[in-house]
Amino acid sequence: MKTEFEIKDKTRQTEEIKIAPFRKHIRKTSPHKHNSYFEIIYRTKGQGSHTIDTKEYEIKPPVVFTI
Repeated sequence: MKTEFEIKDKTRQTEEIKIAPFRKHIRKTSPHKHNSYFEIIYRTKGQGSHTIDTKEYEIKPPVVFTI
């Protein structure tokens, strides 16, 4: 079974690094790919989980994810 994922590239072509805070109103996203970039997530507070490649990781701040 092959699954297609939407590719989201939120950087502008002139950017090499994008730094942005999480939007508080987004609680869950659909599965997606990262197209030719890495994402570094640093959480200082909060709780929940982050699922990567069907594996769920519990969030216990402080934590850093590299995707």
